[in-house]
Amino acid sequence: MAIKVFIERQLRDPDYKQAARMINDSRTQAMDQNGYIGSETLWSNENTKTVMIMSIWQNVGSWKAYLNSPARKKLEDDFEKIMTKPAEYAVFHLGTHPDFGS
Repeated sequence: MAIKVFIERQLRDPDYKQAARMINDSRTQAMDQNGYIGSETLWSNENTKTVMIMSIWQNVGSWKAYLNSPARKKLEDDFEKIMTKPAEYAVFHLGTHPDFGS
């Protein structure tokens, strides 16, 4: 079942070009992963230091494989250098609740 993953990042006094470059690098890396469908980047209108990444994956297993990959962990280490706190993750199933069938 397809999922959407929301990743919220709170940036330090951001260098928007650096943050955008890192987000693009992360997206490019994700595009090479099995199960990746697509993603969007959303910048908060109320707090310009907040960015939300929404990605769509074919299933939770595909997302977890990418999340736990060494390359992804390296990118996350780099992100932590420009963030005020760790990223917050939320995973949602699309459509019917997974316990209720499709």
